[in-house]
Amino acid sequence: MAGLSYKTGEISLYYLSNGAVIMKKVMPLLLVLLILFTSTCFAAYEPDPNRWIWISSDDEIGAFLDKETIEYSADGIVVDFWLCYVYPKDKQYAIVNHIINKSEKTLTLTHISIYNADTRKLIESYTPKSWEQEAERIIPDTNGEILYRYFFPK
Repeated sequence: MAGLSYKTGEISLYYLSNGAVIMKKVMPLLLVLLILFTSTCFAAYEPDPNRWIWISSDDEIGAFLDKETIEYSADGIVVDFWLCYVYPKDKQYAIVNHIINKSEKTLTLTHISIYNADTRKLIESYTPKSWEQEAERIIPDTNGEILYRYFFPK
């Protein structure tokens, strides 16, 4: 092995006789590249952390709760709130209004607006009529149950 070695930094390059390059200790470089890549990929829309509480996420969607618009009914049985669902791959996000009924343990969707994440322009908005709104049972081990436990702790 012949070639160049940069010993004061974290990257060492060695040139083989056939011209190929072998890099050792490239983890810091990869980390920097990863940070740069992820910051540009998800920069299109990030909910304000002072307003939106992270609930859950995976490689396709992120869910956030708007802590500024939470409203309980006078008897404390019903809570009205807004969620933001971020879809990085589709470059869209949705702002969705829900109602949870504590005594019935149900979740009802009352409004949805979908936006382009790059331009933040409205793509589509829908508010179901009152007779179209179906209260669905909260399914165990879902975001609905996470929210139920957040709003109505034991």
